[in-house]
Amino acid sequence: MNTPTAPLISVDEARRLLGGRGRGRIYELLKEGLLESVTDGSRRFIVTDSLYAFIDSLKVASERREFKRNV
Repeated sequence: MNTPTAPLISVDEARRLLGGRGRGRIYELLKEGLLESVTDGSRRFIVTDSLYAFIDSLKVASERREFKRNV
């Protein structure tokens, strides 16, 4: 998988990187403060670092659940 190195990505690219989540879910994550965005005119872009931080938080949560199951 090619991961973007640009500091900003489109909402559609963020959806793709999150496994095809819907636009509504992306906007929920923005509202919850789990993703950051900026606008340029009428276009909204996701701050790539915030997307990767969110993905990392999912990994940590998954590892914790797996650890609890094995204890």
